[in-house]
Amino acid sequence: MGILNPQSKSPAPSYLTIPLMSEIKGLLNKTMDAYSTGIDRAAYAYLSKNVQESNALRGSALTGFAKAQLYAQKAVTILGRAEGGNN
Repeated sequence: MGILNPQSKSPAPSYLTIPLMSEIKGLLNKTMDAYSTGIDRAAYAYLSKNVQESNALRGSALTGFAKAQLYAQKAVTILGRAEGGNN
């Protein structure tokens, strides 16, 4: 029975420990939060009639997207290193 998919008959790779998966889950949660904030701010920017407010919201949206990319890349790097890659 696999750790990631209980219905899977193949075991999870040995490097996927509970602490590692917990760390990755935390990073992916941060990724989704930042991405959601970016989407939210972008939508408000699109609806805003005030140019200054719209620009500030677009900046906030881009910051959210950049943070999401950062957290996702951290997760990929950690997984790559745990697997033994050169990420």
